Amino acid sequence: MPNAIARQEVQHEIETKLILSSDFKGWNISENFIAEKSLAHAPWEFGYAWGVNRPIRLAASPLDCNLCRENWRAGVEIYGETGTLDRFTLHGTSQYLARIVSWELPNGTTFRISPTFGLTDQAYRFMLRVGVSYEYPALGRRVKQFFQGGSQ
Repeated sequence: MPNAIARQEVQHEIETKLILSSDFKGWNISENFIAEKSLAHAPWEFGYAWGVNRPIRLAASPLDCNLCRENWRAGVEIYGETGTLDRFTLHGTSQYLARIVSWELPNGTTFRISPTFGLTDQAYRFMLRVGVSYEYPALGRRVKQFFQGGSQ
């Protein structure tokens, strides 16, 4: 869809996610359950994402470096739609398989790239997802201190 057309489209929707994650022997395993509803029309739509990843090297290097192998993660993700409240099914939905590589800097910034392949006729054949994120350390504690009047 061209940007000029996409800008004209206004979406009002609710999206909820249940994000679960666990670590096992260096592997991170994540399961996400997604529910979204357009406020313009029914029904609820559902989706999922499941992925595993791990650092290239588990043991941290004694060297202070950004390119060390423990700062790189690799993994795989499968995600897609599971239909609607009226028709809960994988049939006729978009399903994807993606490889993920990420680089985590010590300052909390993470860069990700993910070549993604469509598995069904309804899915795009190929997407290249890229992302940058920043993790605020102890954000919850800082917000709590702000609302409690400063010191604690």
